[in-house]
Amino acid sequence: MATTMTSLAGKLFAEEMLVAAVKGVVPISKFAHRYTEAERAVGAEIIVPVFAVGTAQNFDGDYTKNAGTADGVPIPLNKHLFDPKVYTDEDFQKCPVAFWQGAGRAVGKSISRAIAAEVCGLINKTNIPKSATNEKVLAVSSLTKKILADLTNTAEDADFNPAEATLLCSGELFTAILSLMDANIYGGPEAVRKGSLAEGCYGFGNIMRCNALTTASGENLVGAIVHNDAIGYAGAPLMPQSRQVLEEHGLATDEPSGLTMGIRRFGVNTSGKNYIVGEVLMGAKVIQPTKIVRLVSSATA
Repeated sequence: MATTMTSLAGKLFAEEMLVAAVKGVVPISKFAHRYTEAERAVGAEIIVPVFAVGTAQNFDGDYTKNAGTADGVPIPLNKHLFDPKVYTDEDFQKCPVAFWQGAGRAVGKSISRAIAAEVCGLINKTNIPKSATNEKVLAVSSLTKKILADLTNTAEDADFNPAEATLLCSGELFTAILSLMDANIYGGPEAVRKGSLAEGCYGFGNIMRCNALTTASGENLVGAIVHNDAIGYAGAPLMPQSRQVLEEHGLATDEPSGLTMGIRRFGVNTSGKNYIVGEVLMGAKVIQPTKIVRLVSSATA
């Protein structure tokens, strides 16, 4: 990771915040492509190119024949998520390591949960209208290995490869799947702690537990089969417009994932309190709704 924070307290906060945030977005990182661009403002859009899979042709001397074009799908950066923590002058001067690490860890967890909730909240009957291939009734209480394995056919019926998809599970569905499998198959206790089974189980690219799946009234959602290219979420560094009132500001970036979070530290003279804030500017959108199958406990209207 890299951070532009300069104080020891700020660095400790930034490092733990980012570690916790990266862990928190793991459930969505397998199926939601992340797109990052340079500094943007709230309300800006990042255009994601989407190429349709065509049919290979026999060459007849013209390489330009029936050339496919990319559709540009805009992802609006419309969510400014933040979490502030209060500290005292003594906390900063003495710089207790556990205090600043704990504050950063708490902020990283809260923001990553909000990011995951924004992404998973898109898997609803508005964005993925009910059809013969995009909604399947799944009785979790009567789940068997055969029913579980047959979900790969459900993905293929929706015209995408289950090996290129994530079986996203509510806690109820994930627990039911574990009860059907031996530890040597699903990856042992470490897989349970991480909330993900061994890659390739039952023909899926990944099987993940995600508590962020919505169970809003009328949804009856217990899981979803989501192709790796079905959802996009975008983020951009958000820098303070006025920096004179700040004691310190900076960014923390995880190079492998590209996740970048902002930090600002300031005091309020009228109250004598000090604040450190973690934040992120993001947006999410369903890019290819036909590549998502909602798994519901009973048919929706």
